[in-house]
Amino acid sequence: MSQDPYVINPPRSASGSSSLRRRFQNKQHHHQSQRLRTNSNRHYSNVFLPRLVDRNFPYFQSKNQIASKNVKNPPGVFQLLVKDWFHVFLREHVLKSITLLLVSWTVYILIFAVVYVRIDKAYLDRNCGLGEPGTPIRFGTAFAFSLETCTTVGYGLPGGNNGFFQNNCPAVQITIYFQMVWSMMFNAFLLAFFFTKMANCENRSIQVVFADKLCVNVRDFTNGKVITDEGDEFLSSVHDADEVFRNSGVCLNVRCYDIDSAYPVVEAHVRMYMIDKNLKLHVLRIMHPDDEMGGMLYTSLPSEISHHVDHHSPLAPSKYKMPFLAKAHGMVFRAIDSATGNRDEIVCPVCGEAYGTYERLRKHVRYQKMVEEHDDYPEAESHRCLEVPENIPTLTLEDVQEYMSQNLAEIIVVVEGIDPQVSGTFQALQSYKYDDICWDGEFVQCLHIHKDKFSVCMEKFHQVKTLSSSSESVPSSPDSSFIVPKEHREDSREMDEEFGDLKSPSDDDEQVV
Repeated sequence: MSQDPYVINPPRSASGSSSLRRRFQNKQHHHQSQRLRTNSNRHYSNVFLPRLVDRNFPYFQSKNQIASKNVKNPPGVFQLLVKDWFHVFLREHVLKSITLLLVSWTVYILIFAVVYVRIDKAYLDRNCGLGEPGTPIRFGTAFAFSLETCTTVGYGLPGGNNGFFQNNCPAVQITIYFQMVWSMMFNAFLLAFFFTKMANCENRSIQVVFADKLCVNVRDFTNGKVITDEGDEFLSSVHDADEVFRNSGVCLNVRCYDIDSAYPVVEAHVRMYMIDKNLKLHVLRIMHPDDEMGGMLYTSLPSEISHHVDHHSPLAPSKYKMPFLAKAHGMVFRAIDSATGNRDEIVCPVCGEAYGTYERLRKHVRYQKMVEEHDDYPEAESHRCLEVPENIPTLTLEDVQEYMSQNLAEIIVVVEGIDPQVSGTFQALQSYKYDDICWDGEFVQCLHIHKDKFSVCMEKFHQVKTLSSSSESVPSSPDSSFIVPKEHREDSREMDEEFGDLKSPSDDDEQVV
């Protein structure tokens, strides 16, 4: 199987580190499935569905349109569209809309020209100012007068007199009045149409870009770092590995950035959705930025959006069951909220007390056992007969990969914000299929300091590096050219040399080669 040409792989560690790694793996044998190590662990998607959000813009972005349409519409649907005709008209292409408006304006002038011809023929014996007495006005002259009436206030009649003010020509007065009223209404509509088109903030979303890849990795929640067995930094902390694994989880990570960063988007926030193979839409709770705080996002710097795949996540296998959990009753929760004390979801089956973690439940059971043994409680239906399992099932990276290959149709990321220039709300959309996922990968640092200013290297924005030398990424689209191939690792160095003093804060402790 060929190497994914869009992912940077780190070099293998030295032999000394390899022996230390082997000792670590023997100690943590039950966590080996957390890493994808061989080609036999690779999975391919068995869900063959089209994208709901097409990537039809340059730089691997979407046009921010949903690729769906209505079919077999009953009459009631058309009636709804008629009631909202203005917004339906605004959705048409601007050239089509302007052409239709010009045609409508011309037809309306022609209609009033015909009316003037008929009025002059009806009052042929009167001098109403449209034509010479006894001679009906020609259509060309009537069209010119209709055009003049539509665009001008204060003029003379074609006949050269003041028939407009005569009492014996009421039809001329009424027709000119209604044409001027119609002209004012049409001009007001044109003003509203062009203002809405020009002030449309939907195009502002084009500058909010997303990374081409979605990275799935294991993160340590205590410090936010990605857990990997490669590199001296993690191997040096092997003595605390048990604590690291207890406070870690599989996370989906998306990178987002506003190209127009000098003028920050106002109140930017993010949501994530997942579509399964049964075309059912699921909400993915976001851990960073915290959706409990509104999922507020600062797009002027490259930011990562993370979803924790816990036992509440739609991306968790159905076989992944946790004991003593309270029923969700259709709600979408996050396990991290229970662990941090925001709510308690682990219920003691004896007394009904709820706790945030299994460790707290164990302490509760141990204490109650001492009390009940002291008071000689019967063992039946008491804490004395309750045993909390020590080895709680752990959701691994391989479990998530296998489940997503069988069930994932698409992941959709929605970033909403307000344009500070025209104070309009817009949405930026991005789509990720299974082939767009980089397993056990992490985004390359693209924020640097260049000439004492923050700089974002857009050539590195899409770059992803794998975290273990033996893992491989799922092949992605062949046109993804912004992730440096393995055989071109030196190009990354040359690019940094081209920028001169361009450095990132992590250059001292991590290198991408």
